Amino acid sequence: MPSGSFDCKINDTTKNLAHVVNVSDLQLEVDAVFEGKNFLELFAAQLDLSDDFLIQRIYYPYRALQKFAKPIKPIFLVYSNGIFYLREYSFAEPDCYSSIHLVKQKKYSVESTRITLADIQENFMYYTDCS
Repeated sequence: MPSGSFDCKINDTTKNLAHVVNVSDLQLEVDAVFEGKNFLELFAAQLDLSDDFLIQRIYYPYRALQKFAKPIKPIFLVYSNGIFYLREYSFAEPDCYSSIHLVKQKKYSVESTRITLADIQENFMYYTDCS
C-alpha cells in the first residue's frame, strides 16, 4: 500500500519542541484493514511479545487511510504462546506521531488453558526428580 505524501510531527521531549517530517511515497506493510459501518480497523501483527513496538507500523498506514471518511482504529495484534493480544491505540493529534496512547487491550486464547491437578503433579515430579 503506498503512503502518499503527508507531514507529521515528532515531539522531542528532551528539548520541548516538535520536528516536522515529510513522508512521501513509502511502500507500507498493512496486515489487514476491515471496514465496519462506522469505522475502519487497521491491524498490524507480529509473532513475538515485547513491551514496545515501532509506532510507524500503525502510524503511517493510519495516516494513509485518513483519506477515507471514517474514523480509524489502529490495532496491534500479537500472537505468542497460544494467546492473542489485541491493543487498540489512538492518536490524540492525528498529525503527531508522538501523540499515541493505548485505548484498551484484551487477551484471548482459543486453546484450552485449563490446568488440572495431574498437570501440576506431573510437572512437580519432573522438576523435583532432576538433579
